[in-house]
Amino acid sequence: MGDPYWHMLISEDDDFAPDGQQVVAFLHGLDELCSAPQQATLRLGTLSGEVWTGLSPQTRKEISFPRRKFSQLESIADITDQVSGVEDFIVLWSGSGPPKNPLFPLFVATDLEKALVDEKAGAQYEFKQPYAYQITCCVRPRPVALSDPHEVAPVNVEIPPFNVPCEAANRTGYFCNPCADTLVEVPNAGRARFWVEFEFGNWLFPLIRKNLDLLPAPVLECAHKAFATRFVQGCHW
Repeated sequence: MGDPYWHMLISEDDDFAPDGQQVVAFLHGLDELCSAPQQATLRLGTLSGEVWTGLSPQTRKEISFPRRKFSQLESIADITDQVSGVEDFIVLWSGSGPPKNPLFPLFVATDLEKALVDEKAGAQYEFKQPYAYQITCCVRPRPVALSDPHEVAPVNVEIPPFNVPCEAANRTGYFCNPCADTLVEVPNAGRARFWVEFEFGNWLFPLIRKNLDLLPAPVLECAHKAFATRFVQGCHW
C-alpha cells in the first residue's frame, strides 16, 4: 500500500456534469468549512490532443487515455471562464494538510490494523504530521468506469478498467477496502461523468470498517448545495 489513497465523491446521476460556477461554489464552500488544502495552488487540465496507451492493471488488456495539458489558475473564480463550453476537464487544488477541519482521521498503513483492533485507543495512532493534500474535480463528456476492486473483484461480473468510457447496465461500484482487502459494493457508484477525488500523501489511509460513507455531513451538504445533485462515495488506491 505505497500508493496514494483517493476518496471519491461520485455523482449518483451518471449523466450529471457541472458547469464552472458550480465547481467554484463547491471549492469556496470547502474553503469556508476550513477543509481545503493549505498553501494551495490551482491548475486546470484539458485535453492536449495526444493519447497514452498502456495495459490495464486489472485485465492486462490494452487501454488508452487522453493526455492533458495543464495551466495555472490565479484564483478559484477563474475556473468559470476557463471551462465554459469545455466537456472534458479536471481542476486540481493542491497543497498540504491537515486542514483545520480534516475530512476524517488518517493513519499510516502499518497502523491501520492496530487502530482497527483497539477502537478506543485508535486515536493515538492517527497521523497528524503535514502531508500532501489534493482535491480534484473531474468532468467527462460521457460516463466512465469508477470501480476499483483490486484482487477482490466479484466472480462473474465484468468490471471495466478505471476511468475508461463505460455503458454497462450494472451501475454498482466495486471497491477494495484497504484496511481488510474486502469488497465494498456501492449502488450507483460504478460510473459517472463527474466525481471529486480527495487525495492524501503516500501510505496514508482512513479507517474503513463496513462502508465508504466517511465524509462529514458539512462536506456532503456543501456538495449538494453547490451541485444540486446527490452523491455516493467510493475509493481508489
